Amino acid sequence: MPADIMSNACRGENFGKSFSKKSSESEVKSGFLVLLGPGGMRQDVRVVVYRTSLEHFAVIYPRKRVAKPIGVVNLRNTAVEQAESNSGFIVRQKGYDNTISAKFVCSERDMESWMSAFTSRASPHCVHTSLPVLVETEES
Repeated sequence: MPADIMSNACRGENFGKSFSKKSSESEVKSGFLVLLGPGGMRQDVRVVVYRTSLEHFAVIYPRKRVAKPIGVVNLRNTAVEQAESNSGFIVRQKGYDNTISAKFVCSERDMESWMSAFTSRASPHCVHTSLPVLVETEES
């Protein structure tokens, strides 16, 4: 299994004292989704998506109020696509022969915002805002 998916390795103390779970500037979106597992197993989860200048990841918790995370998904090398059933979206790993994927189910009205939160900046679906071009002139 690639190192992009970590289980039970995301604890507050691993990020240092400046990391705050309650109010983090890097938090993009958080809320409740249904994670579909093998054989159609459904698990209600709380997902928090973070994006910083260097990292983009999702922390997945069980629906309980206070609990350790189920896992962390690094979203830098992933592709997000709408599921065929239109009831959710699929997050797939890019660049591997045997891709790992996770399917999440959410309401239709929240679909676009969740897909946007999970979409990597390097993805073709994400619009980049670039700095203006600087034209150099020769001094005489």
